[in-house]
Amino acid sequence: MSTKSTLPLKIDHKSYIKTLSGEGKYHAWKQFSDAFWNSETLRAGSRSEFLFRRGFLRDKWVIYGFDDNDPEYFLSDFQAAQINQANGIYANVLQDRMLLCHTLAGYCTVPEIHALRGLDAEEVSLTQAWSAHRTAKEAPSLDIMIQPLLAGPRGKSATVSVNKGKFEGFGKSGDMTLLSNIVRDWSQASRVPYLFTDNLKQGAFMEGLYPHTQNRLSVIIGRDLDSWDPVLIAATLRIGTSTTSGNLDLVQGGLSAVVNAETGELGQVAQVDADMGLGFIESHPETGIVITGQVIPNWEEIRLELLRIMDESSYMRIALLDFTIMEDGRLGLLGPSQLDLSAVQVHQPLLRQKVFAETMRKLTL
Repeated sequence: MSTKSTLPLKIDHKSYIKTLSGEGKYHAWKQFSDAFWNSETLRAGSRSEFLFRRGFLRDKWVIYGFDDNDPEYFLSDFQAAQINQANGIYANVLQDRMLLCHTLAGYCTVPEIHALRGLDAEEVSLTQAWSAHRTAKEAPSLDIMIQPLLAGPRGKSATVSVNKGKFEGFGKSGDMTLLSNIVRDWSQASRVPYLFTDNLKQGAFMEGLYPHTQNRLSVIIGRDLDSWDPVLIAATLRIGTSTTSGNLDLVQGGLSAVVNAETGELGQVAQVDADMGLGFIESHPETGIVITGQVIPNWEEIRLELLRIMDESSYMRIALLDFTIMEDGRLGLLGPSQLDLSAVQVHQPLLRQKVFAETMRKLTL
């Protein structure tokens, strides 16, 4: 990797913070600062100061290999918190799970939304099936995902099974009133509303990569600001391990396989060890299943559908989305991306990608 950056996007926090304006940037700065100073990794020393001034969290020195690689090619954690600002007044569409489901319903499979739990309001049932379970009447069994309405760092997510007016999941069980009260407490603690949606079932290909987690395809799609053409900027297949549960973050034990945007072939698989050391493998470390070289089924149709989403959504400048791949080969929307920059940039620093770098420069910084 070159030691001289051709796409400089420096951020010196000690001076740049003085130029910040707008609630969004101040929120991003507070979010970054809290995460940085609460981190245990690289607690002191010149590296810590270097990382802070450039907006990287402490673990990035080792993961991104800054002993050898130029930090200016890598999107920082502080910059990442501002990505969605590129969409201007439409940023909420790509943060609000309910709005996003309505927006993309014509392009892919979206989960049915069964109920909404507000901060201090009563739970609102949105389907007959959910209402039937709330009143303990006969209703079909449901596999439910519970997650904040708004994507971001706040709040927790969980899956539960619902049967005959009872729930079971995340180490708890009981009636629907108990579930509603638990989620109310989550909502009040994080100050965000919660959604109860179908938990989409992944198809055989995704299941075969690791059967105990819902693996996901994470994509960044954007548009060339000169030609306005849609571009698939990056795609990674996020794969679980026994240590990840529902969190597939690279530093939490998840695996990240780079996807060839043209062919759908899976390349090298990144893995981070307990000492934050980065390595690359070809097979799943627990199941032995060979990952590198597999090709995502129906990839050409998937790729074209991703580009169509961007092409026909003229208000979007950049979108970060998570999908599963259903049994029929179609995309199934999991929601706004649970953005894990490490899982993308260990394969290719984002500021080496022209469309992405120019979008960040012109529209957010």
